[in-house]
Amino acid sequence: MPRSFLCEHASSKSRVLVLLAHASGPVCVQAVFTCRDAHVAQHAARLLSSAALDGALTEQQEITARKIATTLPDAPAASFRQALERARAGV
Repeated sequence: MPRSFLCEHASSKSRVLVLLAHASGPVCVQAVFTCRDAHVAQHAARLLSSAALDGALTEQQEITARKIATTLPDAPAASFRQALERARAGV
């Protein structure tokens, strides 16, 4: 289960990470995607955390998520969309 989504920032890139809890194992951190814009990464992490917590996003959050997905290059955008669906489902 995703517990929360976090960001790791460096001078050239930002990485969105998820803190995962496992029923039969220890908590672990997994990379979700990497992008060049720290603000995009922060917004994405907040949206993913909201989706994981509530199981859904508000209409305004959905609009923001679509904007983020169009801002990102193809591969990170696909990873963001997949993480969003998994966060909504709690997996």
